[in-house]
Amino acid sequence: MHRLLASDDRLSFAATLAPDRFGRGCEAEVGRWGLPLVPFEAATAEPWDLAVFGNHGGAHLFARAGARVFVPHGVGAGKQALGQDFTYGPDFVLRSGEPIYTAMFEASEEGRERAEGITPRPAGRIRVVGDLETDEFLAVLARRATARALLGVGPEDLLVLLSATWGDAGMLAWHGPALLKSARRLPGHIRVVLKPHPHN
Repeated sequence: MHRLLASDDRLSFAATLAPDRFGRGCEAEVGRWGLPLVPFEAATAEPWDLAVFGNHGGAHLFARAGARVFVPHGVGAGKQALGQDFTYGPDFVLRSGEPIYTAMFEASEEGRERAEGITPRPAGRIRVVGDLETDEFLAVLARRATARALLGVGPEDLLVLLSATWGDAGMLAWHGPALLKSARRLPGHIRVVLKPHPHN
């Protein structure tokens, strides 16, 4: 969102990080954006016009925000945590039975329908806005042959992309060796590219 709106000089931006054991590297990422980093406790006390969340860490604490918007930083519905969907499970998106967020963004109509099926209560707040990350992948299609050549992938090869977290508690730390072992057993025409999560 900052990337889209940073050129509007009527707006000012700040960032904060909720306490999170998966947050290693986030401060450096915020530093690359050039945003001031507000301590989390101070941020929750501020009367922000808009608070944007990429995860559910403490969104309900921003009671003074004019609006709270959730922008999933992953694929949306599907990931499980504590026995329910991590993106749209009721324990993550409701507080005392009421929706935490003023709006929740989804990449597609299919994603919106899936989200509404998981927890119907915030259904009217889910907005389909697309996905910049996916758009960037799709933009490469115009340069597909060049991109494949740069990756060493031949015209007849099948390319498989794995994108995962790589920190101590991430998926690659837990399953990386098994994934690599499985990848080595694939037929030669199947090429695997690993894209680690950028900040953990």
